[in-house]
Amino acid sequence: MNRFHLLVFLIFIALTGCKKADEIEDPKDSSFSICENNSELKGKINYAIGNENCGKLYVSAEVSTNDGRNSKVSFTLLTNGSLVSLSYGTKSTGINNSYNTPVLQPEKTFEISDFDYNKTLQTVSFNFKGEVAEFNNPNNKKLLNGSINIDSVSSVPCKSLIFEVRTVDPKFRFYSMGSGNSATKYNDRDEYYNFKFNANSNSGQWLVLNLEKNLNNYTQKEIILDKSIGLNYVDYYEYIGPLIYDDYLIFNQKDWTKYETKGVMKDLHETKGDMYQYSYYTGNILLSIYKDGKLVKENVVLPFAAVPMNL
Repeated sequence: MNRFHLLVFLIFIALTGCKKADEIEDPKDSSFSICENNSELKGKINYAIGNENCGKLYVSAEVSTNDGRNSKVSFTLLTNGSLVSLSYGTKSTGINNSYNTPVLQPEKTFEISDFDYNKTLQTVSFNFKGEVAEFNNPNNKKLLNGSINIDSVSSVPCKSLIFEVRTVDPKFRFYSMGSGNSATKYNDRDEYYNFKFNANSNSGQWLVLNLEKNLNNYTQKEIILDKSIGLNYVDYYEYIGPLIYDDYLIFNQKDWTKYETKGVMKDLHETKGDMYQYSYYTGNILLSIYKDGKLVKENVVLPFAAVPMNL
């Protein structure tokens, strides 16, 4: 039997205050300030811009400092303010440096606070502080803090929804920052089975929804998710390895703890909304999580949005 397996594992995630840097001369009154190692970067603000796409905000700002450097910070955030990734680059004559947050657990070293996003008004503002490390030299670190306010955040229609999971219960957080899917094809007929929808969170979690059939076959039904009794189940992992700053990742099983799960999938229905420019499906996974047979979390609710695979 020939197996086709595509698993997209997209992993893209205390300080003193400083005075506000020069304000952007913009009629919409955007602003940006940043400190590096508690020292304000003074100079000309070249830009502070942002846009929203597929439930993520992409925010960037750059300052040309008085000492001859260009310093740029780029954020990827979920629209609820959770950090997906941050990159910080400095450029001077003949020297370029790039610093990042950890790719699997960006909030281990960096914090976003006072976050406010209004899609209708096209505004976003937040404060930031934390530690970044050089891309190829994680022992070289910098402390950053500052604030940003943008009054012209455009929205780009989403064309790539796969599997989005965002919890609302603070007792169990799962905010997906990347997703993928896969299916296995029979070698004797043009049909597929073993459908997988996977997502990784910005807190080092990995969730795989395994289904016998494509997602759209389960609307308005309550589906038992239990590997011991069928082909519909959930795999759940948590990352326990070191902080990684290189986005070229190799899956090492020793760096992940696997949990057992039991639950149901329910409330699945087709819908249309702001998340995706075409129709998609939303539903809930209700899950109990076990480790070595012992209950770890009970009745975790995982609201999700997804698009069936087009095979």
